[in-house]
Amino acid sequence: MSRLLPDAAFLDADASFAQQNYAAARQRYAALRSKKALRGHPRMTEAALRLGECHERAGDVEAALALYHAERLRQVGTTWYDRFKAQEERIAANHSAARSFYTTARVLKAAETLINSGRAGDALPLLDLLQ
Repeated sequence: MSRLLPDAAFLDADASFAQQNYAAARQRYAALRSKKALRGHPRMTEAALRLGECHERAGDVEAALALYHAERLRQVGTTWYDRFKAQEERIAANHSAARSFYTTARVLKAAETLINSGRAGDALPLLDLLQ
């Protein structure tokens, strides 16, 4: 595969996003994320953030929340962590339907990941959801 093909694919998804064609962008970003060969691509994390935005604009708040939550935990220790955390917390605070996303098992697993990564303070608000 040419080194330029993945970059072109990201640019194609970005173009759909910039044109506010969120349905097309959503499909393109999801397709990029499904390709194993692109997992380490430097644009993949940004694509995940934009995919979450596409989910939100399509009204699929639970998909956006799930993506932001998973990426937040995956990005612990990187500069992207706070961006995914902010997006997750914004949805959780503004959408009552988001409460059902936070199952006991999901919260405990996330808390364990955060505590083991030196972010115990970030685990506390999640643990409060169990009360």
